[in-house]
Amino acid sequence: MTRRKTAELASERAYTRAPAEADERDIQRFADQVAALAAGDSDTAPDLLTVRPRLREEQKPREDGSAKQDGIDVLLSQHDLIRQLLARVGSAQGECKESTFHELRALLAMHECAEEIILRPVSKSTIGIDVAEARNQEEKEIARLLAELEGMDMSTGDFDSRFAEFELAVQDHLGQEERDEFPSVRSACSEAQLRKMASRVRVVERVAPTHPHPVVAGSATAQWMTIPFAALIDRIRDASLAHRKREPGD
Repeated sequence: MTRRKTAELASERAYTRAPAEADERDIQRFADQVAALAAGDSDTAPDLLTVRPRLREEQKPREDGSAKQDGIDVLLSQHDLIRQLLARVGSAQGECKESTFHELRALLAMHECAEEIILRPVSKSTIGIDVAEARNQEEKEIARLLAELEGMDMSTGDFDSRFAEFELAVQDHLGQEERDEFPSVRSACSEAQLRKMASRVRVVERVAPTHPHPVVAGSATAQWMTIPFAALIDRIRDASLAHRKREPGD
């Protein structure tokens, strides 16, 4: 059995055991524990995501002129980068297209994981459960499409057609969050809460999976229960892919 299949089966088992609703205290405890681990020894959680240096470079200062971003600022900066990568994949060819797609795939995987674990519980208490669950279901569909694209030949017209459908779904999802969810959360939270959210988003993204896992997507409970295993498998896959690309004759 392949490592990917093993990870998917383990995620499915965890998902079926998870309760329908996440306990917010459990999610908070998870984020705090991961943050404490990273703060205590940053070498134990090496930054393996190729998108992270660009994220730091492209984050924008707040409109009020302050340099420090809150949690919504961080997510909006990542939305900007997601849109840029979507456009680049749509226009690129060959190895450039492949590398850009993998960068987009990693960014989306970690971004959506952080939103579901950190943002969505807050959204349920501000804008409402129905809206929060609608965003979760959109992210589950995005993960399904992304996993499908990952297994396709990127040089084919079939990939391009499927990617166009995927891009529309992502763009619509980002717009829904920016119009409804983000303003509601920002208005309901204090500056201190929003700054803490930024820190927790970054920490979760640092240890999040780098590939889509549709079985657990859309559920905060399933996400935090399976992060360690799924992230480990994904980083093994990423390291193996990077090694193959460095081999002579490739």
